[in-house]
Amino acid sequence: MGEPAMDRKASTTQVLESALKDLKDLVRLEVDLAKNELRREKRAAVRSLIAIGVGLVLLSSGVAILAIAAVWAAAADAVAAMVVGVALLVASAVAWGFGASAWPKSLLGETEQRIAKDIEQLGEHLS
Repeated sequence: MGEPAMDRKASTTQVLESALKDLKDLVRLEVDLAKNELRREKRAAVRSLIAIGVGLVLLSSGVAILAIAAVWAAAADAVAAMVVGVALLVASAVAWGFGASAWPKSLLGETEQRIAKDIEQLGEHLS
């Protein structure tokens, strides 16, 4: 009679140990995935900042050339300078658009979704 209770206790202990090991592995994997996601988001942020920086340089160049064209317009034909200035402003807008679209939308969004799904599955498994 005493043996079934002993087996049940050992079995429960084994199940708990296994569950804790699985939980530890899951946490380790989630941390690794979160690190990878942060690296990807960092690269995206760097690309975005570079594009925005290029946009700023082009913007200032375009404004400067348009200012020069305005001065020349008072004295001579400034169409070529205006075309170049407008082209630089358009390129600036494109760079800004790329920079804004490349910026990460949410920090660790994928990790947050995975953890929520893991918790939901754990709850279903335990019930």
